Amino acid sequence: MKKLVVGITVLGLCNLGFSQKTIEAIPRVELNNVTVSPSNLQYLHSVRDKNTSSVVRDLQEKVAVYDVAKNAKFDNKMKQYFEVVFKATNGSIKAQYNRDGKIISARENFKNVVLPLEVRKLAFESNDGWKMSGNKYVSFYLNDDLATKVYKIKLTNQNLRKNVVIDMLNYD
Repeated sequence: MKKLVVGITVLGLCNLGFSQKTIEAIPRVELNNVTVSPSNLQYLHSVRDKNTSSVVRDLQEKVAVYDVAKNAKFDNKMKQYFEVVFKATNGSIKAQYNRDGKIISARENFKNVVLPLEVRKLAFESNDGWKMSGNKYVSFYLNDDLATKVYKIKLTNQNLRKNVVIDMLNYD
C-alpha cells in the first residue's frame, strides 16, 4: 500500500512538471479594429439612472450592444444613418446609428412602466386622494447627451381626470 501511495505521488509530481513546459510554437495574432469597451457606453450612462425600470434597462442594453454591421440591410458606405427599432411588450426604442455603429440618437417610448419612487412622490405630493390610471415614459438621446426624460402620468379621482408631466432633467 505504501508503494502505491508513493508511486501515485511521484506520478502526480511528474505530470505537474511536464505541464509547466512552455510552448513557443504558438503564432502571435494581432487584431485590427478591435474595440475593448462598447462604443455606446455614453448612451447607457446618459439614459440610465438608479431608478430605470428593468424592462427599459434590458432594451437599452440591447440597443447599446447591437452590431449594425451584422444587419443584412446595413451599408457601411451610407452617408446618413441606419435606423433600428427595438420592441418590448410595453414600448420601444428607435435608435439611429452612424456607419461606425455609434448611436446618434435614440427615442424611448414606454407605457405603464413601474414609476421610480422619486417620480411617484412628485406626482402625488399635491394630488392627495388621486389614483394613477396610466403612465408613459419618453426620453430622447441626441449626440452623446440626454435631451428629454419625461414621465406623463394620468390621474383620476372619481369622475375627475388630470395629467401630470414630470421632466426628470429638471430634478437631477
